[in-house]
Amino acid sequence: MSKWSNPVEIRIPNSYGYIAAKAWGKEQHEPVLALHGWQDNAGSFDRLIPLLNKDLYIVAIDAPGHGLSSHLPAGTWYHYMDYMVEIKKIVDYLKWDKFSIIGHSVGGVMSLLYSSIFPNDVKI
Repeated sequence: MSKWSNPVEIRIPNSYGYIAAKAWGKEQHEPVLALHGWQDNAGSFDRLIPLLNKDLYIVAIDAPGHGLSSHLPAGTWYHYMDYMVEIKKIVDYLKWDKFSIIGHSVGGVMSLLYSSIFPNDVKI
């Protein structure tokens, strides 16, 4: 069984800085977006990824204000609907038409919510 290569760190620009992410696999493989829990980061998936099929391209993001991602401007509240918009911008930046989504804790809730709002984006 071959091993996954080390993740590549990427930055996805946004209006207040960037979203940090870690990507495993080859871009031409099936895309998967991984969302972590509250007060966590993309590193939540470091031990899971090696157990998954290598025919995937997995991008685990640091949510806004988490991990290495930029914080929102002072006085701005973190709201789950804003996170939905941010995820949509990330998907558009990555040029994904259809993808799978996994989440841990609050990331699981965000995955379900995103899938409900943008059902045509998510592979079932």
